[in-house]
Amino acid sequence: MNVISETNSIERRIVINAPRERVWRAISTAEQFGTWFGAKLEGQTFAPGKRIRGQITICGHEDAWFDVVIEQMEPQ
Repeated sequence: MNVISETNSIERRIVINAPRERVWRAISTAEQFGTWFGAKLEGQTFAPGKRIRGQITICGHEDAWFDVVIEQMEPQ
């Protein structure tokens, strides 16, 4: 479900059929996140308050960018 609040934020929940530890590594490590979700994020680190930016690698969308600021990280 996507929710747009009055603060202009978007939240999304995704259920992934994989062990919790593997999913945590994939969503908490920039390079693995990029591999799973199609963005060049090599050499970057996810951390609260940090901006992450990389080119999308999904065929037909290479002209787009993944660009976020990590607000908060809660361990698995």
